[in-house]
Amino acid sequence: MNNQNHLDIHSVQSTDIDSLVALYRACFAEPPWFEEYDATTLRDKFAAHAHSADSHFLAAHHNGVVVGGCLGYHVREQQDVYALINPEWRDAFYLSEVFVSRGARLSGIANQLMDAIFATALDHHFTTAVVRTSIDQPIIQHLCVDKRGMQIVAEQSGRRIIMAGKL
Repeated sequence: MNNQNHLDIHSVQSTDIDSLVALYRACFAEPPWFEEYDATTLRDKFAAHAHSADSHFLAAHHNGVVVGGCLGYHVREQQDVYALINPEWRDAFYLSEVFVSRGARLSGIANQLMDAIFATALDHHFTTAVVRTSIDQPIIQHLCVDKRGMQIVAEQSGRRIIMAGKL
């Protein structure tokens, strides 16, 4: 992807949903997940988050094409993570999803999406954030631990780590 072209990050609109569903399904069909998501179920979930005052859902457009998405909400909504973290993190913003199209990876889009969603979280009076990722996702670990100073605060099922830190 040419970084000189325009990247626009904004709150998800209804017109973004189908592109985000297709992108999400493509991203998570890859290693390490190899997961298949029903498009209708995912569309309903994304539309609900896009229209919820309690969720923050962003889309990244590169030259008018959706190339990434980022979703977050209060960590209490993610009960399996909430149960594993110490009380100091239980009023945190939970970064649920960050996904970028294969052709646009390693161009800074995930970092820009995370900057934007964490700024939105700060605007909504969150002061801390929690992120869960696969141990097979070093880029997310790098963006959280190395770039943002988060700490690994828990492990889940030996395959996932939970990171937390100040915004």
